[in-house]
Amino acid sequence: MPSQGVRVLVASKPVDFRKGHDGLAALVQSVLQEDPFTGTVDELLPWNFKPSS
Repeated sequence: MPSQGVRVLVASKPVDFRKGHDGLAALVQSVLQEDPFTGTVDELLPWNFKPSS
């Protein structure tokens, strides 16, 4: 559980984790329009994510 005052952002579309750390940070900056280095928790789903039924 994140501590009080921590922002958690969840991406609505799956992403390709093969982009690596730099590519994922760039996605956070461009798509979520957030700085990935401010302490915000960014939740990303892998492109092959399948919810359990």
